[in-house]
Amino acid sequence: MKLRDWQEELLPKVVSGLRSRKLVALSAPTGSGKTLLVLSASLELGLPVSVFVRSKSQFQPWLRDAAKVAGERRVTLLIGQGESCRLGGGELSSPAPCDVCKVNRPLQADPPAAASVSGPTEFVRSLHRAAARADACPYRTMLAWSSDAWLLVASYPYLTSPLARKSIEDRLSGSLVVVDEAHNLDSAAEEHVLTGRMLDGARRQSRSPESKAIIGALADLVSESQDWREVDKPLELAGHADRLKEESSELYANMAKGERVHDNYLQLVSDFLSALPEVRFKLYTGYGGLRLIDPDPAPVLSVLSSPPAVILMSATLPPAQYVQRVWGIERDVVYLDARPGWGRRIEVMPPPRGLTTKYERRGGDMWSRYAEALEDIWESAGGSVLAVFPSYSVMEEVASRLGSLPIFMEDRRARADTLEEELRRGRRLVLAVARGKLVEGVEFRDVEGSSLISDVVLVGVPYRQPDAVEEERTRRISSRAGLGESERWRLLQLLPAWQAVAQAVGRAVRGESDRARVWPLDERYANAWWMARLESISNY
Repeated sequence: MKLRDWQEELLPKVVSGLRSRKLVALSAPTGSGKTLLVLSASLELGLPVSVFVRSKSQFQPWLRDAAKVAGERRVTLLIGQGESCRLGGGELSSPAPCDVCKVNRPLQADPPAAASVSGPTEFVRSLHRAAARADACPYRTMLAWSSDAWLLVASYPYLTSPLARKSIEDRLSGSLVVVDEAHNLDSAAEEHVLTGRMLDGARRQSRSPESKAIIGALADLVSESQDWREVDKPLELAGHADRLKEESSELYANMAKGERVHDNYLQLVSDFLSALPEVRFKLYTGYGGLRLIDPDPAPVLSVLSSPPAVILMSATLPPAQYVQRVWGIERDVVYLDARPGWGRRIEVMPPPRGLTTKYERRGGDMWSRYAEALEDIWESAGGSVLAVFPSYSVMEEVASRLGSLPIFMEDRRARADTLEEELRRGRRLVLAVARGKLVEGVEFRDVEGSSLISDVVLVGVPYRQPDAVEEERTRRISSRAGLGESERWRLLQLLPAWQAVAQAVGRAVRGESDRARVWPLDERYANAWWMARLESISNY
């Protein structure tokens, strides 16, 4: 397949950087052809390619473009063990150990050719049908195929979780490793989470009064506050992890006998207790759950320092200094910022005076003024309007003051496909939160492929929220990287806020023909640093 001019120009630079074992950071707009460029580089190098994506919705472009450049080559997906378990029905949050299953064996078949795979949904359905006929395991089949396929596409945990990564480590040591939408590595962290629902489920599944008491002691730590607060770790409970693990194993065995494996909450609690004594983990409570986390991304991302060839790609990739110092990736970086020459697609409106979401100026009058500004923008917009807020609380305050507009407001259960259906029915004012599921890696297009968003409104500056987890993350990264005060502000606040802005803008320009207006509604955008970056997205 013939590459575009900019891809032809960049391909030798990508290949040269990879051959010298440097990390290649590829920044290029959405829809410009990064995927084709990377697959072409893999063929030039003669290496299989292992791609890691944030969500299953990002599997499709890789399968589509693999069929274009090398349709005869073998491909496979690698989805979660819980989702692919024949006994689990795709609902497991704690996958069963395979030794309790009577079909713990792969299909005796080759991976499919790229040209024969129409998409991820059909891939999974076909695999399940074939596995059922042969009395084999879909998950074991994908693991077996991952050894032989030219292209493997998997979700982030297979790269960032040591336990999940163990199943494909041999492949990673001999392949081109690609992280798609790599700006999301900013949230990489090793953590264990227990929600109130999980603890309730574990209490129902436990058999002994002792186990119920252990689970109850954890439940007593759960707070419903809408932020994360550090609490002392109940280290006296850690010694009971084995007791819960024994009950969990018995539960799995009984499930397997009935040929229906469902959520095993006891296993989740056992894993949580086992990790509790590790010094690097701190314990936080909030949002109706518990979070045991090492918030520094460096330990998780150290895996990217060893494979023979690594590409990070995104439309909003942070600079090389950020990759090395904040993410802690110890590798020389070749940074390639590609612009395909699409021309000016975005009109950035001037920042207003008197509007800001700064904490000391928040209040009813400010929220009313923001609501009025949104209503004015809605009246002048040609399509749907995406308004992006720094937090749920700010969004809810402004939303309560809006008039009778057709609003779609994000909540923690919102789904991107539901919003796309709404937008295709007619114009909507979409209220979303920066770094949320409606502004990260999703596309809202009409049936002809054009963007359904004509205007993006930045309600405030999306700096990171100052909760206890963020404070600890800042402290650890600053200590490890030796950041002074000005560097700390630039690397840990300004640049992440800029990435969040660029991601939001990217929802409106998904292809060469899309055009949009951007409204930076906060007087802080008027300073020189922000104005330079807002101007840079005009040709985004």
